[in-house]
Amino acid sequence: MIKWSDDYLIGIEEIDNQHKKLFEITDEAFNLLKDGFRVDKYDEIVSILEELKSYAIYHFKSEEEYMLKI
Repeated sequence: MIKWSDDYLIGIEEIDNQHKKLFEITDEAFNLLKDGFRVDKYDEIVSILEELKSYAIYHFKSEEEYMLKI
């Protein structure tokens, strides 16, 4: 999985923190999928995907609002 690196920082703290959160959510999904001990993952996968979808919508709206301000 791709891990967060400070190389990805853009220098806007609010946006950088949102990018980090997106990495955290995708890492949670990756870790769940590679966990061979858990057989029934469907509900958890759906939950993570819903969280990712909601957060992505929030994030892109925030970025668009920031761009409009500058």
